[in-house]
Amino acid sequence: MPGFQKRFIHSFDELAQIPISQRHHYYLARPLLASKTDFTHQDEPLVMRGEIESAGIVCQPFWEEDQLDAEGEETRRYQEHHPEFDLALRKTAFQRLLAARDNLPEAYRIILKASVRPVEVQKNLFQKELENIHAQNPDMTKTQVYEYTLQFVTDPEVNTPPHSSGGTIDITLLETTSNQQIDMGSPINMAGDASWTDCTDGLTDEQAANRQLLTRTMLEAGFANLPSEWWHYSYGDQRWAVFYDQDPLYERAEL
Repeated sequence: MPGFQKRFIHSFDELAQIPISQRHHYYLARPLLASKTDFTHQDEPLVMRGEIESAGIVCQPFWEEDQLDAEGEETRRYQEHHPEFDLALRKTAFQRLLAARDNLPEAYRIILKASVRPVEVQKNLFQKELENIHAQNPDMTKTQVYEYTLQFVTDPEVNTPPHSSGGTIDITLLETTSNQQIDMGSPINMAGDASWTDCTDGLTDEQAANRQLLTRTMLEAGFANLPSEWWHYSYGDQRWAVFYDQDPLYERAEL
């Protein structure tokens, strides 16, 4: 029985054949994103962490965890020099997140792990991921390592990083009875085939259903998913613009 297969869209002609309701199954190639350059709502303000938490969104950013992953380490290091930095989200993206909150079954809450990301942090994350993937795949050429890394981390020298827009978020779900994150079958920020939203290889029925719940809820609220990361959703950035055939709203947010 064949396992999970990645699917890519490389042209707008290909994309036009895919209904919007099915586009989350396809990874959008970089040239499509780069073609979206007319940012129409760049001045839209940011909603800060206090208001996000007051709305019932659980805020557990990577840099506040006891065991830091690469993003947590880089962001904590940045915050030591920029103590005013914190979770923040564009106003309309925040409103869309509230719509997702309201669409969830009563037993679940959204956990916000990351939102706007400084470009300095993005550069360091990209370099670290390059090094990690090369170490894990010594038989890959430099070009293969680079292309594989781009499935998970944007090179800020090539494309506008989605997380710099203020409309892109990393999230998971909390089950309120147990007060635990629900099991999605792979950790957040793990670069590999298991992190792809559609990948069910090795997942239990419950883990697969949990991914489907998150994906369905966020798509219904108007977000676009990054197919290589089940936790990554965007509103207003270039990927969202290609996904919904709209002009992008936000480039880089002013922190």
